[in-house]
Amino acid sequence: MWDVLGHLAAGRVIDSWGVAQGYRADLMEPGDRCFVWVTGPRGAAWTPGIWAAGVVTARPVPTRERRRLRVGLDVRGLHPILSRSEMRADPRFATAEVLRVPRMGNPLILTPAELAAIDDHLT
Repeated sequence: MWDVLGHLAAGRVIDSWGVAQGYRADLMEPGDRCFVWVTGPRGAAWTPGIWAAGVVTARPVPTRERRRLRVGLDVRGLHPILSRSEMRADPRFATAEVLRVPRMGNPLILTPAELAAIDDHLT
């Protein structure tokens, strides 16, 4: 296991991430925006939501496991984070895939309206 919350809290950059093979990974291109969504149960010791944002720096490539891919990233922590409750309350984000199917593997896709909601909350 990797302590992604500790990594981000220490101000470190996430430079790669594992993603599932499939058409969604095939769509990933350098320059695409991306986000780290941290999930968890109600009452968790951390706040579920968007913890980091950045861009894809390299297309996904196979790993030794062959069923997984690794994508290059430049992703940095958000301060403050965008909480799940805050994002769920925004009607543009309320039906986002990450809320409807929280156990779905990476990558998930955001609609233009969902991305606009994130942008509005970041400014």
